[in-house]
Amino acid sequence: MLAKTVEAPLALTSAGKRESGRYLPSLDGWRAIAILSVIIFHDAQPPRLGPIQLSAVHTYGGLGVDLFFAISGLLIVSRLLDEERKHGKISIKGFYTRRAFRILPPSVCYLAALLALKPFLHIAVNGREIFSCLVFVRNYAHELGESSSGWYTGHFWSLSVEEQFYLIVPGLLVLARTQRRRLAIAAILTTAFAAWAVFGHYVFPGIYTALHYGEDSMRRTEMRVHGIFMGALWALLLRWNDVQRWVKAAMRPWVVFAVMVLSAFLLLKLQLPRLTLLVLLQLSFSCLLVATITHPKSVTSRILELAPLRFVGHISYSLYLWQQLFFYLGKGADRGPSWANQWPWSFLGAFACACVSYYFIEKPMIRMGQKAISRLDQRSSKSLVACDENA
Repeated sequence: MLAKTVEAPLALTSAGKRESGRYLPSLDGWRAIAILSVIIFHDAQPPRLGPIQLSAVHTYGGLGVDLFFAISGLLIVSRLLDEERKHGKISIKGFYTRRAFRILPPSVCYLAALLALKPFLHIAVNGREIFSCLVFVRNYAHELGESSSGWYTGHFWSLSVEEQFYLIVPGLLVLARTQRRRLAIAAILTTAFAAWAVFGHYVFPGIYTALHYGEDSMRRTEMRVHGIFMGALWALLLRWNDVQRWVKAAMRPWVVFAVMVLSAFLLLKLQLPRLTLLVLLQLSFSCLLVATITHPKSVTSRILELAPLRFVGHISYSLYLWQQLFFYLGKGADRGPSWANQWPWSFLGAFACACVSYYFIEKPMIRMGQKAISRLDQRSSKSLVACDENA
């Protein structure tokens, strides 16, 4: 049996600050690793770091998206639980207000820039692509009569998976009022979606055969959302004393990383199906995140909190949006447009646009969202006072 929930559980922020005397390790370093992996993956040639050629990162850097998924599940659910502990409830309206001000403005600006630049830079993008991005269903391009290969909006598939996850989880936390019920539901959903990712194409071969079991099927929510649920499941597990004690004793970062690398090597040798490997790697990512969070004084955690990594982590969302304009994953003669993959201009352009987006769009809109939530809270309080006076 699990012990009672922790009175002062591990709280998670993305700024590595101290709060209530408790050290809160940053996740920005992991965000930086995730986005840099994606950028290197999208570069046409393996880049060099001095004499070192980053061939492995160029080959497997797309897994940075799955690291983002694990971070999202862990962070979002932890923040909702912290809100409930502090205020006695989870505000669904507040959650979606924060998400709207956080996610929509940068993405709308990026899409608007694509349309504005289309006639000048010959950017291949159409109205249906833009619409599917705005309503976050880009990962179901096949059902919309589109191919997921539309490069400049193709990366919205992962944002779509996350937003669809956000449609479900806050409501489940509110409906399942006890931690045991929440833990049971999260465990069932994580297991179910992971099993579907591995066996779904055998159960319903017609759906995935039509998609050639390729990138279109790999980007569908039911095939990838288990990666976010794994992070969410850990967020719930870390509310228990026994789990925290066990993690601190057994899951040191270097141990988890060594086991992950060794397991990946052995599983590749076994030539397991691609999605089976992906499920196991996603589980490893979530465990690695938890290991560093619960060991904030470890060498790994201290490296992750270095200022350059934290800065890249801060701008990672805008950088993820804009890098798609400057990098083109081309093969052979398909090198993409002339401005893409031109070192160092592609990196400088992506980072410059990301910084502009972060400082002039993201941060101001986040502050505006916080003010909107404050006004909503004030109105709710006034309504309650009026009801009490009229009772």
